[in-house]
Amino acid sequence: MKHAGEFMLEINSKTNKTYKMLSALHAKKGRQEHGLYTVEGLKSVKEALDAAAAIQLLVVTKAFAQTHPSLLKRAENNGASLCCLDEDLFAKISDTKTPAGVLCTIKLPQHTMPALKHGL
Repeated sequence: MKHAGEFMLEINSKTNKTYKMLSALHAKKGRQEHGLYTVEGLKSVKEALDAAAAIQLLVVTKAFAQTHPSLLKRAENNGASLCCLDEDLFAKISDTKTPAGVLCTIKLPQHTMPALKHGL
């Protein structure tokens, strides 16, 4: 078992495939292609964990990881993979001017239309 702060993946390059995937999630096409969307900020990530959302990946900066080890442990216990991004790279994928240093990817819900027996 890893301790909070020990990451499966540490990203320091824009060429990393996980970083490219995270960047792609800004566009609708990227979200549809990967079947994921992002939630950013401490409060929103905690709410996603509280709601038992299908979190795939928790992305943090080293500074965030050092100050919030219990959140990392909680996400990992809920089945999320952990990823640490360099501060500059995190800022590039962030939707906010002053990033909190935490975001997560969540599986898009699969909605299907019920079959219509006699058309509309």
